[in-house]
Amino acid sequence: MVFGSASGQQLPIYTQYKLNAHVINPSIAGAFGYTNVNLTARNQWLGFQGSPNTYTLSGEWRMLKRGQGVGSGILGMRRLQKSRGGNVGLSAVVFRDINGAVSRTGAKGSYAYHIQMRQSQLSLGVAASVFQFKVDKDKLIWEDAGSEPLLTGGFREAIVAPDASIGAFYLARFFYFGIAGEQLFQTVLKIGSQALNDYKLLRHYNINTGYRIRITKDYDIEPSILMKVTEPDVKKNRGDLQTLGESSVLMAKFKGLRQQSDIHLKLYYKDDYWGGISYRTNGDLIIMGGVRYNNMYIGYSFDYTLSRIMSYSYGSHEISLGMRFGTDKKRSDYMQRW
Repeated sequence: MVFGSASGQQLPIYTQYKLNAHVINPSIAGAFGYTNVNLTARNQWLGFQGSPNTYTLSGEWRMLKRGQGVGSGILGMRRLQKSRGGNVGLSAVVFRDINGAVSRTGAKGSYAYHIQMRQSQLSLGVAASVFQFKVDKDKLIWEDAGSEPLLTGGFREAIVAPDASIGAFYLARFFYFGIAGEQLFQTVLKIGSQALNDYKLLRHYNINTGYRIRITKDYDIEPSILMKVTEPDVKKNRGDLQTLGESSVLMAKFKGLRQQSDIHLKLYYKDDYWGGISYRTNGDLIIMGGVRYNNMYIGYSFDYTLSRIMSYSYGSHEISLGMRFGTDKKRSDYMQRW
């Protein structure tokens, strides 16, 4: 039961993903021209024992534009500096996700290249990660520990594995659209000799888009959507791939896709205050808000569960603290548009 729930939610949920969007799409690292440092904590399904908890520390920045010239090198020695166009964005993430007896702790680094167009920007990005997948045996309940194959077949409590993600992001003055793929390696985590030999990390795809609408000089509204799609394990659910033709494999994958969407509507006041409502298609109704003061900001969201789990939990909450560095003048130096 524990591992089944872990399979159902292999990646953490972020309600306030716009505050550190490079976490769900590596191509967004540095896309807006600012340097951001963000700490997010999420407690899901409050009151439910063994519920998911997620903690993320992340940072993103844009490499400064620089013309060719003479600068200081190692030990103060003068050297020629190559020009740099300010097209590269980088990000780093450290995360810990706990789901019952299962936890995943790791780090991820992203590289993004931003291509300037006349009135927009196209970004392409890749990320490499490494994580530890761990199972706490003390939190598991066995029907018969003496014959349990996980215990008798060489139980491994911790596994270290690499992974990767890739993405693209298009940004215009009022519109954006992004798509990314995560868990590209589809790693098989071999916990024991039998029962969980085929616990597989499935590919996930994130598609997000939104449009900023100016109401007055100070107020904007922004409808947006984040669609999360999970690719099925065709080999496990449809038989060995060697027995299926190529078209049958594609059809099986298409039919087995699972998706969940977050539909948002947010109101901004001078980018210093914001609030909004969201609906998650699994049955969550969400309220959120935040404030920015100078270069610091805080955001909070509460997810009220409308599904059957509301009998055991009264909702989920998430808090995000961050600092943003960089002025609008520097941002215009990056973007060369606004």
